[in-house]
Amino acid sequence: MKKLILSLFLSLQCLIVPAQTQGQISQNDWQEKFFQSSEVILPLLFDAAIKNSGQQESLELGREMAYEESKIIRKEIFTNISIGGNYSYGTSLNMLRFGSNFQNIDMDMFGFNAFRLPSSAMYSTGLTVALPVGQFLTRHNKIKRHELLQKSIMAESKSSQMEIRKVVIGLYQDIVLAKAELELNQDAYQTASVHYKLAEKQLASGEIMLSEMSVIQETYTRAAIAKETAKVRYETTFLYMEELIGMRVKDLLNTL
Repeated sequence: MKKLILSLFLSLQCLIVPAQTQGQISQNDWQEKFFQSSEVILPLLFDAAIKNSGQQESLELGREMAYEESKIIRKEIFTNISIGGNYSYGTSLNMLRFGSNFQNIDMDMFGFNAFRLPSSAMYSTGLTVALPVGQFLTRHNKIKRHELLQKSIMAESKSSQMEIRKVVIGLYQDIVLAKAELELNQDAYQTASVHYKLAEKQLASGEIMLSEMSVIQETYTRAAIAKETAKVRYETTFLYMEELIGMRVKDLLNTL
């Protein structure tokens, strides 16, 4: 029974360890892609940073507004055209209805009482066109001005995208440099740590003097501070990049 339980326990360990190793490999994979495939990573960073740029969003809104205004100007000419109509029914003295008998009507028979006049339907329609000459002559210029405004915004957008790319390239190089600096300081710390532990044993056995131990301890302290400083600089530069692109670098690389 004990052998069976031991076998099951070992089998579970075999299943768990590969899963953990696979997770670690996945973690290392995205970092390896980030630092060793700049020709693939930089275009992704460019696109994400441009999409996350508030300035780019503002310029795009300005371009859309200029386009909509040009459409309004094109249709503005129709604001000077009006169509109207009217319909009414009631009593009136209608000359057309009486025709030639209008002169023979005895007005006294109605007593000029509107309620005693004959009832009839009346309607009217009309079309009015008013085109100011100044508006007509400047219409083309207004349209052209808004078209130029759109081109100007697009040019400004391209310039802004170029600046964003420069910032991304600079941050990417800073991250690469910070990583190299961190690795060097980690190696220096490991070496200093080994020397420090060895010096503690030598001090306990009387092989070295206290003054020598102080020098080794100071070297170890400087190495530890340098390692932590490099780690903070590396992580901070990474955070700057993620703030610029609006997402975690790891999540961006998962889109590959």
